[in-house]
Amino acid sequence: GIELGDATDFARVSLDRMLSLNSALVAAVVVALAWAAAPAAVAQTAAPVPVVDPAAATSSGGPIRLRQPGSPAPVPAASAPGDSTKVQQPLPEKPRPSEFEIFVQRLAGDAVPIRRFGADLMTPLPADAAEVAPLVPPDYLIKPGDELLLTFWGSVDADLRLLVDRGGRVTIPRVGPVLVAGVRYADLPSAIPQRAAHGLRTFQLSVSMTQLRSQRIYVTGFVARPGTYTVTSLATVAQALLQAGGPTAAGSFRNIELRRNKERVATLDLYDILLRGDRAADRTLQGEDVVHVGPVGPQVGLIGSVNQPAVFEFKDGETLNDVLAMAGGVSAVAD
Repeated sequence: GIELGDATDFARVSLDRMLSLNSALVAAVVVALAWAAAPAAVAQTAAPVPVVDPAAATSSGGPIRLRQPGSPAPVPAASAPGDSTKVQQPLPEKPRPSEFEIFVQRLAGDAVPIRRFGADLMTPLPADAAEVAPLVPPDYLIKPGDELLLTFWGSVDADLRLLVDRGGRVTIPRVGPVLVAGVRYADLPSAIPQRAAHGLRTFQLSVSMTQLRSQRIYVTGFVARPGTYTVTSLATVAQALLQAGGPTAAGSFRNIELRRNKERVATLDLYDILLRGDRAADRTLQGEDVVHVGPVGPQVGLIGSVNQPAVFEFKDGETLNDVLAMAGGVSAVAD
């Protein structure tokens, strides 16, 4: 048999051998990992990331590529998984009819709906309705807040979206600030090259508007939603009125004032647009303008054998023949 002292010595020797074997195994693993990582490190140091030199690109004879100043990399919009449908926004409520409209409707019966003339023009739009981009007229004056798209080709290749700053300038790479405030939109393609000729040579330019400046206006009086509105620099009185929900049942369609610097500068009669398509009085708004809707004037209801039964608002001096003309005259079966 083995005595206790011999067994203890045998266990101690076995433990020492196991520890030495484990140390050797760990060292072998570390050496193998270092050997595997060495080629990757060599590959990284042997193939540095190339850096493009703009001066070298210019000297090669190709066009100069201007970079958009301060343009971040586009970030795709995040969307919820499985959410491919757009939530439909409810339509705003239509204005309620006046007591006079309800009275005329009772007289006419339910066969023919009686509405106030012009009510369909003020049909509310959904809150998420897309804005129609207006056509910029040639005499539009560039001011701070407008955004321009400059497209260069020739010796220069670039598409630049530039915002007109508070000083009325846009900053073009390799050129610097260029004053554009007060320049007509039609004159931009000739005005910018003249002012940028010292920094660029032999190029052609196309200019377009990407965003119109915004401005604050006020809509007051008898409107559905009076208050402050932010509109574009090409918005008109009728567009601001539509955005505010139009005149209420107590508001006038024929006495809409445009006030600027505490003075009345124009009066819009919506019947000119409805009956004749005349928008001469539909003036373009400026910042801090006030669109004021006055109270409704005298009204008359036309029912029976007329082409357009409705409730009409008339002005002083207008006669029954004028109101009949507004309704399109009598029908073919009228006595």
